[in-house]
Amino acid sequence: MKNQLVNHIATKQIFACDFKQLSQAINASLDDIESDDFFQLRPESKIENGIGMIWIQGLLTNDVPKIYEKAGIVTTYDTIKSEIQGLILAGAQAIQININSGGGSVNGAIELSRWIASLPVSTAALVTSCACSAAYMIAAATDRITASETAMVGNIGTIMTWTDYTALDERMGIKEKALTNEGATLKSTFHIEPNEEQLAFLQETLNQHGQEFGNFIISRREVDSEVFRAGWYSGQKALDLGLIDNLT
Repeated sequence: MKNQLVNHIATKQIFACDFKQLSQAINASLDDIESDDFFQLRPESKIENGIGMIWIQGLLTNDVPKIYEKAGIVTTYDTIKSEIQGLILAGAQAIQININSGGGSVNGAIELSRWIASLPVSTAALVTSCACSAAYMIAAATDRITASETAMVGNIGTIMTWTDYTALDERMGIKEKALTNEGATLKSTFHIEPNEEQLAFLQETLNQHGQEFGNFIISRREVDSEVFRAGWYSGQKALDLGLIDNLT
């Protein structure tokens, strides 16, 4: 039965699963199965030759259950700050931030990045896979960014998404309504379909955070204006645009 399941996974090419990990789990006894057979656990911070090493991976945000961090799915801004503080207190003479993240929440990103930029020790970012959006802001906070040839960097900008269930609700006979106190015309934003005033408010908020993001990047690096279209780049292109300092 085990071999049949392994062959099925291989032939059907179930890309949502890691074939190597599943094969290992199927053919192992329960005593042989470890948590890192199923999750890409985030390495613990450490000091090597005087350099403090910290790893950032997964979604960047704040205030999530610890299990998400332990499973390597999320890295919180508070964890990043506390680990860097711990490394410096332990005697690290420089900090290297190893990044593999597509970004995350606006809340906390700019504060952490400004804090990293103000550190009293030299800092560097190493990107082996991805440093986009909020993750790139953190990278830009360091003194030097190194990336592998195929790593994606950039995506400088802000985005807000929501799902419109109007058509589905109508089919089910559901109609969303909201009532607010007089003058609180923005209170019902997201409770019902946004009107023109609410959409303008959301756009203003996005523009504000996007401008803060862009201003921070400009304060840290000399970049081509192309990067503010919020594209992501790799290799020589990322180097030419000023997003990174060198390639590995």
